[in-house]
Amino acid sequence: MAEGVQYIVEPDNEGTNFLGYFYKKGLERFPYFRVEEQPTLYLKLFDRALNGNYITFESSRNNWLFKSNLISLNLVKRIR
Repeated sequence: MAEGVQYIVEPDNEGTNFLGYFYKKGLERFPYFRVEEQPTLYLKLFDRALNGNYITFESSRNNWLFKSNLISLNLVKRIR
């Protein structure tokens, strides 16, 4: 790979990337939008992915966010 280039793997894949999971809340697995819609969070995800403020899927930070979120989701389900 060229120097200074980072490979970004499917930033909107909620199964492998926490940011994809976070920004796609409430959207379909393969989201679609009408021309007049402004998918603000979805666009923010790609803005972060393409402009540097991004957590790669193989990073320990991504893994930690997934694990901590799953733990909290499981606790909420048990309480309900």
